[in-house]
Amino acid sequence: MNLEQIEAMLVAQGLKYRLQADHIVTGFATRHYRDASGRPGVAIVIRLSEQGTFLEFMAPGLYCSQGCHQSTALFQVLLDITTRTKMIRFEHDPEDGEIRCSIDCPIEDGTITPRQFRRMLDCLAESVDRWAPVIRRAMDTGSVELQADATAVS
Repeated sequence: MNLEQIEAMLVAQGLKYRLQADHIVTGFATRHYRDASGRPGVAIVIRLSEQGTFLEFMAPGLYCSQGCHQSTALFQVLLDITTRTKMIRFEHDPEDGEIRCSIDCPIEDGTITPRQFRRMLDCLAESVDRWAPVIRRAMDTGSVELQADATAVS
C-alpha cells in the first residue's frame, strides 16, 4: 500500500485529513475525551511502514503519566481496557510519559478494503472516547472501575 491509497479511502469516505511527508493525520470529535487543553476531539495518525506492508493507526499524546500520583491505577486500567477491547492497545513512552493508543495491521501481500480501514479508524476513535472517563478516574482518584456502560468496541 501507499499513502495515496490511504488518502483515496479518506476522500471516498468524506473524511478531512492533513497529508504530511510520511503520514496522514485525521481527527474525530469526542463526547468524553478531552485533550490536555480541554478540547474535545482526538487526532489519529495513519502511517505505513515496512515498505507499505504494515499499516499503523495511532492516537498520540492522549495522556501523560508524568506527575500522575495514581500511576499504578492508571497502568492497571489501561491493561484492563486493552484486554476488553478488540484491536486496540495502549502504549507508554517512559522517556516523556506519553500514553497513546494504537491499532496495527499487517498487510503483507495485498491491501485492505475500505470497510476494514474504516472499522480500524472508528474503533480507535470510539475506544479513546468511550474509555476516557474510566482512565481519567483512575488517574485522578486511583479507582479502577470498568463500568458496564463502557463496553468494548467490536
